[in-house]
Amino acid sequence: VPAGYQIHGSGGRGTTTLSPWVGFFDSDEITSPQRGIYVAYIFAKDLRTVFLSVQQGITQLSNELRNARARAQLGANAELVRARLGEVLVGFDRPMTLGTSGVRQRGYEAANIASKTYTVEALPPEEALRSDLARMLHVHELAASARREASSRAWSNLW
Repeated sequence: VPAGYQIHGSGGRGTTTLSPWVGFFDSDEITSPQRGIYVAYIFAKDLRTVFLSVQQGITQLSNELRNARARAQLGANAELVRARLGEVLVGFDRPMTLGTSGVRQRGYEAANIASKTYTVEALPPEEALRSDLARMLHVHELAASARREASSRAWSNLW
């Protein structure tokens, strides 16, 4: 991981989460998963599938707009980023399906900008995982830059 990134994870607070995650936060951009854009490994409910994802923080917006409206806004923001990044996203997955209807997991799904899907039983070699992470961190940088350049009202609701 490049210098300047902080790594945090969560298996749940007080109770076990349906989708544990490990996030990579550019300290120049954000330092928590509550807002902004970051990279994360997010496990599906079955714990057999893991997604490497460029994510938008969901907590702050969900607190402001409530869950359904927040998911709609996150989805619209993700579409704006994808449109700006175009060819850079070739080879990445969309959508991400975590296998549960939990509020937080549906938020993660809506907030997903780009992802790569792995099955735990068939993980690629470490060299491929490192390469995928480096590429996703590059996508993150481009997505964060696109966010900074955007001037539409849709973006101002999130950042």
